[in-house]
Amino acid sequence: MGTQAYWGFRKDGIEKITYTHYDGYPDGVGDNFITIIKVHKEQLDNYWDKIHMTDEFNDCIEPIAFCKTISKVKYLNLYTSVINNRSIIDWGYIYDLNKKEFEIYHWGKLIKTIKLEDLDYFDEDI
Repeated sequence: MGTQAYWGFRKDGIEKITYTHYDGYPDGVGDNFITIIKVHKEQLDNYWDKIHMTDEFNDCIEPIAFCKTISKVKYLNLYTSVINNRSIIDWGYIYDLNKKEFEIYHWGKLIKTIKLEDLDYFDEDI
């Protein structure tokens, strides 16, 4: 069984979040998501506009695959139904586009918030 994670963005109080079934640890999906935020921070608002949420299963996607895909398409459907109960998912990562903050959740509870300027890769357990 994999280490599950949800990850995504928040803007103006609206969340666009998806799910991945494997490698959800901070030094896995967490670091991959940090890479997207650091490398593509100027494009994140454009990415936001391309994300369409759906209840139809279309595969789980991890952050690096998301980034490679979204830059090539008009829009990207992200499957959201599986994350309705976040307390059963190991890890969660949300980047707030308005506040420029990275939030880390464990079993649905917020455990840490990091400002963009302080955001770094995980080199130890949280």
